[in-house]
Amino acid sequence: MESVLLRMHKQKEFHLSRIAESQKQIDSTRAQSTFILFSRLILFISSIVLFFLLIKSQPGIAWSAAGLAVVLFLLLLKQETNLVQKKQYLTNLIHVHELEIDLLDRRFEGRDEGKEFLEPHHPFVSDLDIFGRRSVFQLLNRSSTIAGRLVLAQWLTTPLSDKNQIVLRQRAVRELAGRTDWRQHFSALGKEKTEKKKDQEHIRNWLSEVNYFSSLSFKILAVILPLITLASIGCYLSGAISSSLPLLCFFLQLTIGGLHAKKINMIHDTLSRKYDAIGKYSTLIALIEKDTFESDNLQTLQARLMQKDETASQSIRKLKTLVDALDARKNLAVAVILNGILLWDTNVMRRIEDWRGKHRTSFFDWIDLLAEFDAYVSIAGYAASHPESVFPEMLTDRFLIDAENLGHPMIDENRLVRNNYRIEGHSKVDLLTGANMAGKSTFLRTVGVNLCLAMIGAPVCATAFRFSPLRLFTSLRTNDSLQENESFFYAELKRLHMLIQLYEADQPVFFLLDEILKGTNSKDQHSGAVALTRKILRLNGVGIVATHDVELSQLSLELPEHIRNLCFEITINNDKLNFDYMLREGVCRTMNASFLMKKMGIID
Repeated sequence: MESVLLRMHKQKEFHLSRIAESQKQIDSTRAQSTFILFSRLILFISSIVLFFLLIKSQPGIAWSAAGLAVVLFLLLLKQETNLVQKKQYLTNLIHVHELEIDLLDRRFEGRDEGKEFLEPHHPFVSDLDIFGRRSVFQLLNRSSTIAGRLVLAQWLTTPLSDKNQIVLRQRAVRELAGRTDWRQHFSALGKEKTEKKKDQEHIRNWLSEVNYFSSLSFKILAVILPLITLASIGCYLSGAISSSLPLLCFFLQLTIGGLHAKKINMIHDTLSRKYDAIGKYSTLIALIEKDTFESDNLQTLQARLMQKDETASQSIRKLKTLVDALDARKNLAVAVILNGILLWDTNVMRRIEDWRGKHRTSFFDWIDLLAEFDAYVSIAGYAASHPESVFPEMLTDRFLIDAENLGHPMIDENRLVRNNYRIEGHSKVDLLTGANMAGKSTFLRTVGVNLCLAMIGAPVCATAFRFSPLRLFTSLRTNDSLQENESFFYAELKRLHMLIQLYEADQPVFFLLDEILKGTNSKDQHSGAVALTRKILRLNGVGIVATHDVELSQLSLELPEHIRNLCFEITINNDKLNFDYMLREGVCRTMNASFLMKKMGIID
């Protein structure tokens, strides 16, 4: 434990040093911004004074100096914009490091809980605290995009069961875990633009619309009318014709633009409001495109960004250029001139629709692969912060779970108690007994959470871990449902029925059950638990049953090849309870309910 705590201390020191470094750069950036601000002010005042001093005596020099001052002013303005962007990036980078410190200390206040991913009838997410307050999702999630957050949640709810796929994902996680600067750069860039949950839905709706401005009639008008207008203006300026034709063409184009202004306004509003998200996608995708990756999964994702004529980020930047072109319509005078002469809005919309027609299907493929990369960054960040955790080894020739120094990843290291656990072969049930608060439920969740982590390609909280990928099923905290008008007991029966159905459908399942049939009387509970255990064994089931019913352990005498007794013991010394949370073979003999009730004055 000391080495792990020392490692955590070094991790925090690393992040604190990066925060201090970034803060130092922010201070320097502020100083530069202040200098540029005063420089612009001095340039502005001095150029005006110089202009009026020279305009009468040396007008040529006055105008040249004014032009030079404008150029210098714009250069200083651009430099200031760059400094503002740099400051924002460094601020984001500080937030990235602060998040890692919070996660190392298991501080989750204000962190995304992913509550919308909780499914009451899911095989394990509710029981194992995959989502919610102080959840596995909070521990893993470092996503920069809403889509990446969704992919991470999907991985947690549908872990892989194929050995090869898990190995490939492990390699990708390992690679990114070793590239700290790249991951932090990715995360900091991802925080620069605020993304809303509805953004993708709105963009998807726009992409699915039928093209309107790309019809043949619009294409002809968009080319012919501006050419005629420009030609007539040229003829008018040369004196060949009167102003009638240019004015007719000018107002005709304004009329066409006005008739479609409402539709153009709606599309422009949609794209300009959502381009913060689109721009972020482009920035992150460009970062992926220009790098080199070694693992197969990351290479495959990167290859999907490459097209014959341009990359995905280049394509998205073209859309931004077109959206920016529509922004000219915000200035009324400019909008009138451009639309009257060049049918500007219609031409830009036609090009935007051409972009949509070309990239309608590929755009969301790019977002999907960016989301997958984002999910890898989350898991890799967790792996990098926990180098003492191990990537599991997988077996497919037989069923096995073999863990050394297994612990729950959500428990602080200075309080964490680790245990060894091994179970091999089918038609095996471990009966786990123990007093209240002795550690039974925590151990079940420890096994379940680490199996879930193992099957999404993440490292597990152990020093060694071998297992066979399979489906995970739990019944640890069944609740009654007023909405479905069912009792606690009936809800538990439905849960157990789900398990039996999985086995009867020949699904390989590892189960974790806590106190079977706790909603009925002790005699009925015992007989029901015995019958259920026997049926599970007949169906070649394998898993752990935690129980207070020590009489259930007698099954091991009848079925020693299939049932093993494990326990968590407590001791009572000097009228005090002592818990060591160590897993042992055998049956627990010391219970503590009466002792605790007496200590609390509930009974005499």
